[in-house]
Amino acid sequence: PENAVRTPLGLILPAPEGQAPGLALWRPSGPPRRLVTFAAGQNLPGGGPLHAITDASGDVWFYSSLIGAVVLRNGTFHALPKLPGFPPGPIAGLWPWDASHLAAVAITPGGLTQLFIMDTQDGHAAPASPPQPHAFDHISEIFRAAGDIYLATGRALWRLQAGQWQEIIPQLDPSCCFAAHPWVATAAGIWIGADPDGLWYVPRHGAPVPAAARRRPRP
Repeated sequence: PENAVRTPLGLILPAPEGQAPGLALWRPSGPPRRLVTFAAGQNLPGGGPLHAITDASGDVWFYSSLIGAVVLRNGTFHALPKLPGFPPGPIAGLWPWDASHLAAVAITPGGLTQLFIMDTQDGHAAPASPPQPHAFDHISEIFRAAGDIYLATGRALWRLQAGQWQEIIPQLDPSCCFAAHPWVATAAGIWIGADPDGLWYVPRHGAPVPAAARRRPRP
């Protein structure tokens, strides 16, 4: 179904329009079964699109374009209308960070992004300092591969390795700030899509290489 996210409980989606805001479990036959109802004025995820992410402990976090989040922990939903330390406004994205934290991205009044590191136990978020001014202004995605953290800003690709940020590809997509970039991880590195260069191969150690440069000429 549209706007449903897969979780250990099954497919979960916002409560149907015209009903009290909340989350419901999709069923192949019959109406969705309501799981949780939000109190009036909480403005929690109920609009679309709905997103969900599972943290390292197995808790499932739900968020959307509205303010706040809901966490499914030990079979119980806990509403967090406001994350402590997170600025007013919607959560633009949640991604895995480490065993006890998620990366949370906020949108500033000027339309730029700001990175926060959120404790998964209490939801407290602390701002992360960029390695250089404006480095995290246009975050589009964050992912982990082989113990390293990669952060794509649309225009550049950054990697956090051994506690140090490195700008791996300065011109991932020079024409678009918030472009999404498909990627896949291997034991030796990652492959990531870029525009206009196509695929890049990024080894864990060494310089990134455009895929075209890795092709061997035919004999």
